[in-house]
Amino acid sequence: MDGQPQLSAEVAESIQRCAEALSDLPALKNAVFELRAFAEPHAQLAAALFDLERARQGDAEARGAMLELADQLLVFWRAGNGLELARAHPALEDLWETAAALLASFEAKRFSNALKACWDARREPVLLQVAIRDLQPEGNRRVEFARCLYHLELARQFVDSSRVEFAKRAGLLSDAYQSQEVADLLVGDDAGLRVLWDEVAPYLDEFFEMLEQDAARRSKAEPPAQPSDTLDPDVMFEAEEDSLTDEREVPPFGALMKAPPPPAPNDLTPPGAWIPPFISPTPRPVVPPPPPRPSIPPPRDADAELDLVDIDEAPPIRRTYNLDVSLEEDDPDAQTLAFWKHTVKELSLLPDPSTPRVSKRLLNADSRAERKQLTAYLDSLDSWLQVDDARSFAALIKLMLAGQLKEKSLFGQANTRRSEAFAEAFSLLAGSPQSAGHAAVWFVMDGPETLGALHRGLEVMMRYLAFCARENKDPLDTAAQKSFVTQVNP
Repeated sequence: MDGQPQLSAEVAESIQRCAEALSDLPALKNAVFELRAFAEPHAQLAAALFDLERARQGDAEARGAMLELADQLLVFWRAGNGLELARAHPALEDLWETAAALLASFEAKRFSNALKACWDARREPVLLQVAIRDLQPEGNRRVEFARCLYHLELARQFVDSSRVEFAKRAGLLSDAYQSQEVADLLVGDDAGLRVLWDEVAPYLDEFFEMLEQDAARRSKAEPPAQPSDTLDPDVMFEAEEDSLTDEREVPPFGALMKAPPPPAPNDLTPPGAWIPPFISPTPRPVVPPPPPRPSIPPPRDADAELDLVDIDEAPPIRRTYNLDVSLEEDDPDAQTLAFWKHTVKELSLLPDPSTPRVSKRLLNADSRAERKQLTAYLDSLDSWLQVDDARSFAALIKLMLAGQLKEKSLFGQANTRRSEAFAEAFSLLAGSPQSAGHAAVWFVMDGPETLGALHRGLEVMMRYLAFCARENKDPLDTAAQKSFVTQVNP
Protein backbone atom coordinates (compact mmCIF):
# COMPACT_ATOMS: atom_id res chain seq x y z
CA MET A 1 0.00 0.00 0.00
CA ASP A 2 1.24 3.53 -0.75
CA GLY A 3 3.19 4.98 2.17
CA GLN A 4 3.75 1.59 3.85
CA PRO A 5 7.24 -0.03 3.93
CA GLN A 6 7.55 -3.07 1.71
CA LEU A 7 7.89 -6.53 3.20
CA SER A 8 11.31 -7.98 2.37
CA ALA A 9 11.70 -11.60 1.32
CA GLU A 10 13.85 -12.41 4.39
CA VAL A 11 11.24 -11.07 6.80
CA ALA A 12 8.45 -12.86 4.91
CA GLU A 13 10.31 -16.16 5.26
CA SER A 14 10.92 -15.57 8.98
CA ILE A 15 7.22 -14.77 9.54
CA GLN A 16 6.28 -17.97 7.69
CA ARG A 17 8.55 -20.05 9.95
CA CYS A 18 6.85 -18.56 13.01
CA ALA A 19 3.41 -19.28 11.55
CA GLU A 20 4.34 -22.93 10.93
CA ALA A 21 5.58 -23.29 14.55
CA LEU A 22 2.41 -21.98 16.23
CA SER A 23 1.62 -25.37 17.74
CA ASP A 24 5.20 -25.97 18.98
CA LEU A 25 6.08 -23.44 21.69
CA PRO A 26 9.88 -24.16 21.87
CA ALA A 27 10.17 -23.90 18.07
CA LEU A 28 8.00 -20.75 18.04
CA LYS A 29 10.23 -19.14 20.69
CA ASN A 30 13.34 -19.72 18.56
CA ALA A 31 11.63 -18.49 15.38
CA VAL A 32 10.46 -15.30 17.11
CA PHE A 33 14.01 -14.72 18.43
CA GLU A 34 15.29 -14.80 14.83
CA LEU A 35 12.42 -12.53 13.67
CA ARG A 36 13.30 -9.85 16.25
CA ALA A 37 16.71 -9.44 14.65
CA PHE A 38 15.05 -7.55 11.77
CA ALA A 39 14.38 -3.84 12.26
CA GLU A 40 11.55 -3.63 9.72
CA PRO A 41 8.11 -2.60 11.11
CA HIS A 42 6.57 -5.80 9.75
CA ALA A 43 9.08 -7.85 11.73
CA GLN A 44 8.62 -5.92 14.98
CA LEU A 45 4.81 -6.16 14.78
CA ALA A 46 4.94 -9.85 13.86
CA ALA A 47 7.33 -10.66 16.72
CA ALA A 48 5.07 -8.95 19.27
CA LEU A 49 1.99 -10.76 17.90
CA PHE A 50 3.68 -14.17 18.00
CA ASP A 51 4.94 -13.54 21.56
CA LEU A 52 1.38 -12.58 22.55
CA GLU A 53 0.21 -15.91 21.11
CA ARG A 54 2.88 -17.67 23.17
CA ALA A 55 1.55 -15.99 26.29
CA ARG A 56 -2.01 -16.96 25.37
CA GLN A 57 -0.90 -20.61 25.08
CA GLY A 58 0.65 -20.51 28.56
CA ASP A 59 4.34 -19.76 27.99
CA ALA A 60 5.58 -18.41 31.35
CA GLU A 61 8.32 -16.23 29.88
CA ALA A 62 5.90 -14.53 27.47
CA ARG A 63 3.31 -14.04 30.22
CA GLY A 64 5.90 -12.26 32.36
CA ALA A 65 6.54 -9.80 29.53
CA MET A 66 2.87 -8.96 28.89
CA LEU A 67 3.14 -5.27 29.81
CA GLU A 68 6.13 -4.85 27.51
CA LEU A 69 4.28 -6.66 24.72
CA ALA A 70 1.25 -4.42 25.22
CA ASP A 71 3.41 -1.31 24.93
CA GLN A 72 4.98 -2.62 21.72
CA LEU A 73 1.61 -3.34 20.15
CA LEU A 74 0.15 -0.01 21.34
CA VAL A 75 2.73 1.79 19.19
CA PHE A 76 1.10 0.31 16.08
CA TRP A 77 -2.40 0.67 17.54
CA ARG A 78 -2.00 4.38 18.19
CA ALA A 79 -0.27 4.98 14.86
CA GLY A 80 -3.22 3.33 13.13
CA ASN A 81 -1.05 1.16 10.85
CA GLY A 82 -1.25 -2.18 12.67
CA LEU A 83 -3.94 -3.63 10.43
CA GLU A 84 -2.16 -2.65 7.21
CA LEU A 85 1.14 -4.17 8.36
CA ALA A 86 -0.63 -7.34 9.53
CA ARG A 87 -2.13 -7.84 6.07
CA ALA A 88 1.33 -8.79 4.83
CA HIS A 89 0.68 -12.38 5.96
CA PRO A 90 -2.60 -14.24 6.58
CA ALA A 91 -1.41 -15.54 9.96
CA LEU A 92 -0.70 -12.01 11.14
CA GLU A 93 -4.21 -10.82 10.23
CA ASP A 94 -5.81 -13.37 12.56
CA LEU A 95 -3.37 -12.58 15.37
CA TRP A 96 -3.91 -8.83 14.98
CA GLU A 97 -7.71 -9.24 15.17
CA THR A 98 -7.33 -11.02 18.52
CA ALA A 99 -4.79 -8.49 19.78
CA ALA A 100 -6.92 -5.51 18.70
CA ALA A 101 -9.76 -6.55 21.00
CA LEU A 102 -7.35 -6.89 23.92
CA LEU A 103 -5.73 -3.54 23.12
CA ALA A 104 -9.08 -1.76 22.97
CA SER A 105 -9.99 -3.07 26.42
CA PHE A 106 -6.53 -2.30 27.77
CA GLU A 107 -6.55 1.23 26.32
CA ALA A 108 -10.03 2.01 27.64
CA LYS A 109 -9.05 0.81 31.12
CA ARG A 110 -5.87 2.89 31.06
CA PHE A 111 -7.83 5.94 29.88
CA SER A 112 -10.40 5.45 32.62
CA ASN A 113 -7.67 5.33 35.25
CA ALA A 114 -6.05 8.45 33.80
CA LEU A 115 -9.38 10.30 33.90
CA LYS A 116 -9.83 9.36 37.55
CA ALA A 117 -6.35 10.65 38.32
CA CYS A 118 -7.21 13.97 36.64
CA TRP A 119 -10.44 14.29 38.61
CA ASP A 120 -8.72 13.52 41.91
CA ALA A 121 -6.03 16.15 41.15
CA ARG A 122 -8.35 18.84 39.78
CA ARG A 123 -7.68 21.17 42.75
CA GLU A 124 -3.90 20.65 42.67
CA PRO A 125 -2.43 22.44 39.60
CA VAL A 126 0.98 20.71 39.67
CA LEU A 127 -0.50 17.21 40.03
CA LEU A 128 -3.19 17.93 37.45
CA GLN A 129 -0.63 18.96 34.83
CA VAL A 130 1.13 15.61 35.31
CA ALA A 131 -2.18 13.71 35.15
CA ILE A 132 -3.18 15.47 31.92
CA ARG A 133 0.03 14.30 30.26
CA ASP A 134 -0.92 10.73 31.14
CA LEU A 135 -4.13 11.00 29.08
CA GLN A 136 -3.34 8.90 26.02
CA PRO A 137 -3.39 8.30 23.08
CA GLU A 138 -2.61 11.80 21.90
CA GLY A 139 -4.87 12.91 19.04
CA ASN A 140 -7.78 10.72 20.10
CA ARG A 141 -10.93 12.85 20.21
CA ARG A 142 -12.07 11.69 23.66
CA VAL A 143 -8.56 12.21 25.02
CA GLU A 144 -8.33 15.72 23.53
CA PHE A 145 -11.82 16.55 24.81
CA ALA A 146 -10.78 15.52 28.33
CA ARG A 147 -7.55 17.50 28.04
CA CYS A 148 -9.54 20.54 26.94
CA LEU A 149 -11.83 20.43 29.98
CA TYR A 150 -9.00 19.82 32.44
CA HIS A 151 -6.84 22.55 30.88
CA LEU A 152 -9.83 24.82 31.47
CA GLU A 153 -9.70 23.83 35.14
CA LEU A 154 -6.02 24.81 35.20
CA ALA A 155 -6.72 28.09 33.39
CA ARG A 156 -9.27 28.93 36.08
CA GLN A 157 -6.48 28.35 38.62
CA PHE A 158 -4.32 30.93 36.79
CA VAL A 159 -2.07 28.51 34.88
CA ASP A 160 -1.61 30.71 31.82
CA SER A 161 -0.08 28.03 29.59
CA SER A 162 -3.29 26.01 29.92
CA ARG A 163 -5.23 28.80 28.20
CA VAL A 164 -3.23 28.07 25.07
CA GLU A 165 -3.86 24.33 25.41
CA PHE A 166 -7.58 24.95 25.99
CA ALA A 167 -7.80 27.23 22.93
CA LYS A 168 -6.15 24.61 20.70
CA ARG A 169 -8.90 22.12 21.55
CA ALA A 170 -11.90 24.46 21.90
CA GLY A 171 -13.34 23.18 18.61
CA LEU A 172 -14.24 19.92 20.36
CA LEU A 173 -16.43 21.85 22.82
CA SER A 174 -18.20 23.45 19.87
CA ASP A 175 -18.76 20.02 18.28
CA ALA A 176 -20.21 18.67 21.53
CA TYR A 177 -22.40 21.74 22.06
CA GLN A 178 -23.94 21.53 18.60
CA SER A 179 -24.65 17.78 18.70
CA GLN A 180 -25.98 15.82 21.65
CA GLU A 181 -24.77 12.62 19.99
CA VAL A 182 -21.20 13.93 19.80
CA ALA A 183 -21.44 15.14 23.40
CA ASP A 184 -22.56 11.69 24.55
CA LEU A 185 -19.65 9.99 22.78
CA LEU A 186 -17.04 12.44 24.08
CA VAL A 187 -18.30 12.44 27.67
CA GLY A 188 -18.92 8.69 27.75
CA ASP A 189 -19.65 7.23 31.16
CA ASP A 190 -16.98 9.17 33.07
CA ALA A 191 -18.59 11.01 35.99
CA GLY A 192 -15.84 13.64 36.14
CA LEU A 193 -16.19 14.63 32.47
CA ARG A 194 -19.95 14.76 32.92
CA VAL A 195 -19.64 17.26 35.80
CA LEU A 196 -17.14 19.43 33.91
CA TRP A 197 -19.24 19.40 30.74
CA ASP A 198 -22.39 20.31 32.66
CA GLU A 199 -20.51 23.25 34.17
CA VAL A 200 -19.16 24.60 30.87
CA ALA A 201 -22.31 24.15 28.73
CA PRO A 202 -24.15 27.20 30.21
CA TYR A 203 -21.14 29.37 29.38
CA LEU A 204 -21.34 28.18 25.77
CA ASP A 205 -25.03 29.10 25.81
CA GLU A 206 -24.14 32.64 26.84
CA PHE A 207 -21.26 32.82 24.34
CA PHE A 208 -23.37 31.86 21.34
CA GLU A 209 -26.22 34.09 22.46
CA MET A 210 -23.74 36.96 22.59
CA LEU A 211 -22.66 36.21 19.01
CA GLU A 212 -26.27 36.20 17.84
CA GLN A 213 -27.10 39.44 19.64
CA ASP A 214 -24.00 41.15 18.26
CA ALA A 215 -24.91 39.96 14.76
CA ALA A 216 -28.47 41.26 15.23
CA ARG A 217 -27.17 44.67 16.31
CA ARG A 218 -24.81 44.84 13.34
CA SER A 219 -27.57 43.82 10.93
CA LYS A 220 -29.43 47.05 11.73
CA ALA A 221 -26.61 49.06 10.19
CA GLU A 222 -25.02 46.50 7.88
CA PRO A 223 -26.23 43.86 5.40
CA PRO A 224 -27.68 40.87 7.29
CA ALA A 225 -25.15 38.24 8.27
CA GLN A 226 -26.10 34.81 9.55
CA PRO A 227 -24.45 34.17 12.93
CA SER A 228 -22.68 30.84 13.13
CA ASP A 229 -22.06 28.62 16.13
CA THR A 230 -18.31 29.21 16.07
CA LEU A 231 -16.54 28.97 19.39
CA ASP A 232 -13.77 31.55 18.96
CA PRO A 233 -11.41 31.49 21.95
CA ASP A 234 -10.20 35.01 21.10
CA VAL A 235 -13.73 36.33 21.72
CA MET A 236 -14.04 34.29 24.91
CA PHE A 237 -10.75 35.70 26.20
CA GLU A 238 -11.72 39.28 25.28
CA ALA A 239 -13.29 39.94 28.68
CA GLU A 240 -10.32 38.36 30.45
CA GLU A 241 -6.71 39.55 30.44
CA ASP A 242 -5.45 41.46 27.40
CA SER A 243 -3.04 38.77 26.26
CA LEU A 244 -1.84 35.27 27.06
CA THR A 245 1.40 35.21 28.98
CA ASP A 246 2.55 31.99 27.29
CA GLU A 247 4.81 32.63 24.30
CA ARG A 248 3.40 29.83 22.16
CA GLU A 249 1.06 30.95 19.43
CA VAL A 250 -2.58 29.93 19.57
CA PRO A 251 -3.47 28.31 16.23
CA PRO A 252 -6.20 29.93 14.09
CA PHE A 253 -9.54 28.75 15.34
CA GLY A 254 -10.92 28.19 11.85
CA ALA A 255 -8.59 25.23 11.48
CA LEU A 256 -10.22 23.62 14.53
CA MET A 257 -13.75 23.93 13.17
CA LYS A 258 -13.54 21.37 10.36
CA ALA A 259 -16.08 18.59 10.29
CA PRO A 260 -15.25 15.86 12.81
CA PRO A 261 -13.19 13.10 11.14
CA PRO A 262 -14.53 9.53 11.10
CA PRO A 263 -13.30 7.43 14.05
CA ALA A 264 -9.80 6.09 13.45
CA PRO A 265 -9.21 2.32 13.66
CA ASN A 266 -7.42 2.86 16.97
CA ASP A 267 -10.09 5.10 18.46
CA LEU A 268 -11.15 4.28 21.98
CA THR A 269 -14.21 2.12 22.22
CA PRO A 270 -16.75 4.41 23.93
CA PRO A 271 -17.51 2.76 27.27
CA GLY A 272 -21.10 3.94 27.14
CA ALA A 273 -23.12 7.05 26.53
CA TRP A 274 -24.50 9.44 29.09
CA ILE A 275 -28.02 10.43 28.21
CA PRO A 276 -29.51 13.06 30.52
CA PRO A 277 -32.91 12.04 31.88
CA PHE A 278 -35.88 13.77 30.31
CA ILE A 279 -37.38 16.25 32.70
CA SER A 280 -41.04 16.82 32.10
CA PRO A 281 -42.36 20.36 32.46
CA THR A 282 -43.65 21.23 35.90
CA PRO A 283 -47.45 21.53 35.77
CA ARG A 284 -49.01 24.73 36.98
CA PRO A 285 -50.00 24.50 40.67
CA VAL A 286 -53.69 24.68 41.40
CA VAL A 287 -54.29 27.67 43.63
CA PRO A 288 -57.43 27.26 45.78
CA PRO A 289 -59.84 30.22 45.84
CA PRO A 290 -59.50 32.51 48.86
CA PRO A 291 -61.98 31.96 51.73
CA PRO A 292 -65.05 34.20 51.65
CA ARG A 293 -64.67 37.46 53.49
CA PRO A 294 -66.72 37.62 56.75
CA SER A 295 -69.80 39.73 56.47
CA ILE A 296 -69.80 43.01 58.43
CA PRO A 297 -72.95 43.76 60.42
CA PRO A 298 -74.75 46.95 59.44
CA PRO A 299 -73.88 49.96 61.60
CA ARG A 300 -76.03 50.61 64.61
CA ASP A 301 -77.92 53.76 65.22
CA ALA A 302 -75.78 56.15 67.25
CA ASP A 303 -78.52 56.51 69.85
CA ALA A 304 -79.04 52.79 70.31
CA GLU A 305 -77.96 51.13 73.55
CA LEU A 306 -75.05 48.69 73.62
CA ASP A 307 -74.61 45.99 76.20
CA LEU A 308 -71.34 44.20 77.00
CA VAL A 309 -72.12 41.33 74.65
CA ASP A 310 -72.65 43.74 71.81
CA ILE A 311 -69.35 45.46 72.56
CA ASP A 312 -67.42 42.16 72.55
CA GLU A 313 -68.91 41.13 69.24
CA ALA A 314 -68.74 44.52 67.57
CA PRO A 315 -66.49 44.82 64.51
CA PRO A 316 -63.26 46.83 64.84
CA ILE A 317 -63.58 50.55 64.34
CA ARG A 318 -62.59 51.57 60.78
CA ARG A 319 -61.35 55.12 60.43
CA THR A 320 -61.79 56.90 57.11
CA TYR A 321 -59.17 59.32 55.85
CA ASN A 322 -59.82 61.88 53.18
CA LEU A 323 -56.87 61.08 50.86
CA ASP A 324 -56.58 62.97 47.64
CA VAL A 325 -55.66 59.77 45.75
CA SER A 326 -57.99 57.76 43.55
CA LEU A 327 -57.60 53.97 43.76
CA GLU A 328 -59.38 53.50 40.46
CA GLU A 329 -57.27 53.48 37.32
CA ASP A 330 -58.12 55.53 34.30
CA ASP A 331 -58.82 53.64 31.13
CA PRO A 332 -55.57 52.91 29.23
CA ASP A 333 -54.88 55.09 26.24
CA ALA A 334 -54.82 53.80 22.67
CA GLN A 335 -51.03 53.36 22.57
CA THR A 336 -51.01 51.27 25.74
CA LEU A 337 -53.82 49.07 24.43
CA ALA A 338 -52.00 48.66 21.13
CA PHE A 339 -48.82 47.68 22.95
CA TRP A 340 -50.49 44.96 25.02
CA LYS A 341 -52.29 43.67 21.93
CA HIS A 342 -48.91 43.39 20.19
CA THR A 343 -47.35 41.68 23.25
CA VAL A 344 -50.16 39.19 23.79
CA LYS A 345 -49.90 38.15 20.15
CA GLU A 346 -46.08 37.97 19.99
CA LEU A 347 -45.68 35.94 23.20
CA SER A 348 -48.99 34.03 23.00
CA LEU A 349 -49.85 35.24 26.51
CA LEU A 350 -53.56 34.49 26.04
CA PRO A 351 -53.97 31.17 24.22
CA ASP A 352 -57.20 30.22 22.51
CA PRO A 353 -59.67 29.45 25.34
CA SER A 354 -61.08 26.54 23.32
CA THR A 355 -57.66 24.83 23.38
CA PRO A 356 -56.51 23.04 26.55
CA ARG A 357 -53.81 25.11 28.22
CA VAL A 358 -50.40 23.43 28.21
CA SER A 359 -48.12 23.43 31.22
CA LYS A 360 -45.35 25.23 29.29
CA ARG A 361 -44.38 28.56 30.81
CA LEU A 362 -44.92 31.43 28.38
CA LEU A 363 -42.14 33.62 29.80
CA ASN A 364 -39.70 30.77 30.31
CA ALA A 365 -36.02 31.72 29.94
CA ASP A 366 -34.33 28.45 30.88
CA SER A 367 -33.17 27.33 27.42
CA ARG A 368 -31.27 29.15 24.72
CA ALA A 369 -34.21 28.94 22.31
CA GLU A 370 -36.59 30.46 24.87
CA ARG A 371 -34.20 33.27 25.70
CA LYS A 372 -33.78 33.90 21.99
CA GLN A 373 -37.55 34.25 21.61
CA LEU A 374 -37.71 36.81 24.43
CA THR A 375 -34.74 38.70 22.99
CA ALA A 376 -36.42 38.85 19.58
CA TYR A 377 -39.56 40.20 21.24
CA LEU A 378 -37.55 42.88 23.05
CA ASP A 379 -35.99 43.91 19.73
CA SER A 380 -39.49 44.46 18.36
CA LEU A 381 -40.27 47.07 21.03
CA ASP A 382 -38.14 49.93 19.70
CA SER A 383 -41.22 51.83 18.50
CA TRP A 384 -43.17 51.19 21.73
CA LEU A 385 -40.74 52.37 24.40
CA GLN A 386 -42.45 55.74 24.76
CA VAL A 387 -45.31 53.80 26.44
CA ASP A 388 -44.77 53.36 30.19
CA ASP A 389 -46.25 49.84 30.22
CA ALA A 390 -43.90 48.82 27.41
CA ARG A 391 -40.84 50.18 29.23
CA SER A 392 -41.84 48.47 32.47
CA PHE A 393 -42.52 45.12 30.82
CA ALA A 394 -39.26 45.27 28.84
CA ALA A 395 -37.34 46.24 31.99
CA LEU A 396 -38.71 43.24 33.90
CA ILE A 397 -37.89 40.83 31.07
CA LYS A 398 -34.36 42.23 30.83
CA LEU A 399 -33.98 41.94 34.60
CA MET A 400 -35.05 38.29 34.43
CA LEU A 401 -32.63 37.55 31.56
CA ALA A 402 -29.78 39.38 33.29
CA GLY A 403 -30.39 37.38 36.46
CA GLN A 404 -29.87 34.18 34.43
CA LEU A 405 -26.31 35.13 33.44
CA LYS A 406 -23.32 33.79 35.33
CA GLU A 407 -21.78 36.16 37.87
CA LYS A 408 -18.29 34.98 36.89
CA SER A 409 -16.82 34.49 33.44
CA LEU A 410 -15.44 31.20 32.16
CA PHE A 411 -12.11 31.91 33.84
CA GLY A 412 -13.49 33.17 37.16
CA GLN A 413 -13.43 36.92 36.60
CA ALA A 414 -16.38 39.31 36.81
CA ASN A 415 -18.82 38.75 33.94
CA THR A 416 -18.93 42.14 32.23
CA ARG A 417 -21.81 41.01 30.04
CA ARG A 418 -23.96 40.54 33.15
CA SER A 419 -23.20 44.11 34.27
CA GLU A 420 -24.08 45.42 30.81
CA ALA A 421 -27.35 43.46 30.85
CA PHE A 422 -28.39 45.00 34.16
CA ALA A 423 -27.45 48.47 32.93
CA GLU A 424 -29.74 47.94 29.93
CA ALA A 425 -32.56 46.82 32.23
CA PHE A 426 -32.13 49.84 34.53
CA SER A 427 -32.17 52.18 31.54
CA LEU A 428 -35.79 51.11 30.85
CA LEU A 429 -37.09 51.81 34.33
CA ALA A 430 -40.19 54.02 34.21
CA GLY A 431 -41.41 56.28 36.97
CA SER A 432 -44.87 54.72 36.95
CA PRO A 433 -45.70 52.18 39.71
CA GLN A 434 -49.01 51.52 37.97
CA SER A 435 -47.21 50.43 34.79
CA ALA A 436 -44.85 48.24 36.80
CA GLY A 437 -47.87 46.50 38.31
CA HIS A 438 -49.41 45.94 34.89
CA ALA A 439 -46.16 44.33 33.72
CA ALA A 440 -45.52 42.26 36.86
CA VAL A 441 -48.91 40.55 36.79
CA TRP A 442 -47.89 38.52 33.71
CA PHE A 443 -44.91 37.04 35.57
CA VAL A 444 -47.14 36.12 38.51
CA MET A 445 -49.65 34.47 36.18
CA ASP A 446 -46.88 32.46 34.51
CA GLY A 447 -46.15 30.53 37.68
CA PRO A 448 -43.65 30.32 40.55
CA GLU A 449 -40.70 29.25 38.35
CA THR A 450 -40.96 32.37 36.19
CA LEU A 451 -41.48 34.53 39.27
CA GLY A 452 -38.40 32.97 40.88
CA ALA A 453 -36.33 33.74 37.79
CA LEU A 454 -37.54 37.35 37.90
CA HIS A 455 -36.69 37.62 41.61
CA ARG A 456 -33.01 36.97 40.84
CA GLY A 457 -33.00 40.09 38.72
CA LEU A 458 -35.13 42.08 41.17
CA GLU A 459 -32.64 41.34 43.96
CA VAL A 460 -29.96 43.18 41.99
CA MET A 461 -32.38 46.02 41.26
CA MET A 462 -33.06 46.38 45.00
CA ARG A 463 -29.31 46.63 45.55
CA TYR A 464 -29.25 49.32 42.88
CA LEU A 465 -32.04 51.28 44.58
CA ALA A 466 -30.23 51.00 47.92
CA PHE A 467 -27.07 52.24 46.21
CA CYS A 468 -28.97 55.25 44.82
CA ALA A 469 -30.42 55.99 48.26
CA ARG A 470 -26.98 55.92 49.91
CA GLU A 471 -25.38 58.02 47.20
CA ASN A 472 -28.36 60.40 46.88
CA LYS A 473 -28.74 59.59 43.17
CA ASP A 474 -31.78 59.45 40.90
CA PRO A 475 -32.43 55.78 39.89
CA LEU A 476 -33.63 56.97 36.47
CA ASP A 477 -30.39 58.83 35.81
CA THR A 478 -28.12 57.00 33.37
CA ALA A 479 -25.05 58.28 35.22
CA ALA A 480 -26.27 56.57 38.40
CA GLN A 481 -26.86 53.34 36.50
CA LYS A 482 -23.38 53.41 34.97
CA SER A 483 -21.84 54.21 38.33
CA PHE A 484 -23.56 51.23 39.98
CA VAL A 485 -22.54 48.60 37.41
CA THR A 486 -18.97 49.98 37.37
CA GLN A 487 -18.49 50.01 41.14
CA VAL A 488 -20.57 47.03 42.24
CA ASN A 489 -20.27 44.59 39.29
CA PRO A 490 -23.69 42.99 39.91
